Amino acid sequence: MLGFDFHYSTSPLARKLMRAVLSIYLLIAFAVTAGQMFMEYRSEEQRLIAQVNHLMFTFSPNFSQALWDLNEIQLRGTMRGVMGNHEVLGIRLIDIDDNSTEMGLLMHEGELYYRKTVDDKASFDVDNFIHRHSSSVLQFHFDIDYTSPRGSTERVGRVEIFSSRRIIFDKVFYTLIITLFSACIKTLSLWLIFSLILKKTVSLPLNKISVLMQKFSPYLDEDEKSTIKNEDSAGENELSVLEKSYSHMAEQVTEQRQQLLQHQQQLEEAVSERTQELHQANEKLLKASETQGRFFASISHEIRTPINAVIGIVDVLDAGELSDEQRHQLALVQSSGQLLQGIINDVLDYSKIAAGKMQIELIAFELPKVIVEIENLFQQKVLPGVSFFTEIDDNTPTFIISDPLRLRQILINLLSNAFKFTQQGRVVLSVQALTDNAKPLLQFSVSDSGIGLTQEQQGKVFQAFSQAESHTSRQYGGTGLGLTICKQLLKLLQGDISVSSEPGIGTTFSFRLPYKSVQEQQSLSHENYSHDFVFQQLQVLVAEDNMTNIAVIKGLFKLYHIHADYVLDGQAAVDKVKEQETTPFNLIFMDCEMPVLDGFSATQKIRDHERNSPANISSFIVALTSHASHEKIEKALSSGMNDYLEKPLTRKSLLDFFDKHKLLLPINKGSSNR
Repeated sequence: MLGFDFHYSTSPLARKLMRAVLSIYLLIAFAVTAGQMFMEYRSEEQRLIAQVNHLMFTFSPNFSQALWDLNEIQLRGTMRGVMGNHEVLGIRLIDIDDNSTEMGLLMHEGELYYRKTVDDKASFDVDNFIHRHSSSVLQFHFDIDYTSPRGSTERVGRVEIFSSRRIIFDKVFYTLIITLFSACIKTLSLWLIFSLILKKTVSLPLNKISVLMQKFSPYLDEDEKSTIKNEDSAGENELSVLEKSYSHMAEQVTEQRQQLLQHQQQLEEAVSERTQELHQANEKLLKASETQGRFFASISHEIRTPINAVIGIVDVLDAGELSDEQRHQLALVQSSGQLLQGIINDVLDYSKIAAGKMQIELIAFELPKVIVEIENLFQQKVLPGVSFFTEIDDNTPTFIISDPLRLRQILINLLSNAFKFTQQGRVVLSVQALTDNAKPLLQFSVSDSGIGLTQEQQGKVFQAFSQAESHTSRQYGGTGLGLTICKQLLKLLQGDISVSSEPGIGTTFSFRLPYKSVQEQQSLSHENYSHDFVFQQLQVLVAEDNMTNIAVIKGLFKLYHIHADYVLDGQAAVDKVKEQETTPFNLIFMDCEMPVLDGFSATQKIRDHERNSPANISSFIVALTSHASHEKIEKALSSGMNDYLEKPLTRKSLLDFFDKHKLLLPINKGSSNR
């Protein structure tokens, strides 16, 4: 305690805190004690009243009988019994005729002044005494009633009992002494505990911090810092020392800040110059990217147009009469054209994915129908010695919400890859429904018994422009983009893909696709088409700038006895619609990319004309596009077109379109084909 007292006496902050805390504590303790004493007084007052009431309840029958019988001995004994309670200072008994019979009187001037017996004729002015000591005297009045054996009640007198507030004050004072003694003990304990805590947790640490802050300076070496003494802090509390030390430090920091600002300004100038250079480089990159995009769009259009024409013309020729050798050669041309078209699509899809422009469209569709279409497509490509079949688990849903176009693209890429590397054996497409953390998933697996992959080859199989071996592209063909596109498309669909394989045994590609199931819908069937259908009694207009594409369309229309008018640009299509206002076109096939006026703008002008036309007839406009991307489809529909067809037009795609819009009619051999 001596060491603590010494520290406390030399710590100004500790003294201030102790004075503040003790002052607040004493103020609170005084208020609490005062309240406690008031409550104690009220409690004692209520207790005294209850005590007197109990006395009267006890002795009231005795007073009643004694007054009725005028039995002085019994009265004296009863009064003495009441006076036996030390809290009763006096009693006065008054009969019904107001003749007082008194025994024992009040204290006078703080002492027991006089006691009077019933037979004592000396008088004492009780009323005067009560008046003079009204502040301390407590007076209680009780009426005495006598109940006769017959049950009647009659008042026979009145009893007055006297007590004093000093009795209450004495007990409250005693309680106050005990409370103050306890408070002193608590205050001393609090002072000791708080002093110890203040020393260990506040005073000593603050003192050390203030000394360290005084010693701190970024311009002093270690030897100079160690020689600095806390000489200027005598008589000052720790917070004052901290304040001065902080001011000194702030001056030093301000000086350093000025230096930093100068360096910052120099850095900002350098960064600004570098940013300008990066901005210029970024603009060059953006321009290069835009140029690349325009190049891909241009080369896509330029390459797709002849490829689509080749595929379309081959499809038209295939419907005619050919020898087996001619049909075989035609199949080779068609296969080569489709292969080239697939390569172009892969390159363009990869460029769109890399640019972040690939769009996903979630719609409801019939999953088994997609599987059957893909199965029919590849059944035609199965080589001798290779079997192909599909396995669909019984718990697989029929109708789901996902992107059917991208699902077809993924499955076609995986199956094409499987058939490419399988010369003998089998290829299996399986589908089953799974649940992962209450999330419904579809697991698709494409297994083959082909050449297989090593572990090293599996690690890079999803990389762009890469194949298992350098000779693979020469032996089997392909760009090495198919699996990369599958992986990126599944990423957009929130799915994942994996591969497992053994060289010489085969490969299995599996991917999981989240989906939402929907209620069963009515599906359309487009199988088993024949040529016994015709597109009758409708005015048809075709807007196409490429003569080869026009030849393909004419060849297809001829197969189904469809007559159409042809124009070479969008403005000519608008003019033709205006000329035919009396017999408006019911169906317009509109190429999207044309000179003078493109298909989108031409459609908008046609729709404007139709709104202002008194005929109030709206043509059904179909977009013809080389690549049915999401952006082009959305742009076509927003311009006012009703639907779209992807080039090259084939017999199946054309009949699918006719059937979709309920435009197929049986041939009437005796009618005109106009």
